[in-house]
Amino acid sequence: MGTHVSNSNCTLCNSETVLIECTRYNNSEEHCSNEDCRWYCIDTGNLPEEAIFISGEGVHTKENWNLSVKEHWFDDEESA
Repeated sequence: MGTHVSNSNCTLCNSETVLIECTRYNNSEEHCSNEDCRWYCIDTGNLPEEAIFISGEGVHTKENWNLSVKEHWFDDEESA
């Protein structure tokens, strides 16, 4: 049981994605690393309703993508 982070390929553009899966709530989220694509897919699984901020599939706004994906996950890899 726990949270697992791995990489996959984007459904739309085939770029690298970050895939986060949580076995506790059977939920997952995937975010594309391509700044021009910004696709995401979030399956809330069994998360408590008060913990759900966004769900479904779509495209991040440029600002939201920079805050959540680029700065949070992919920049750490570049500085390592």
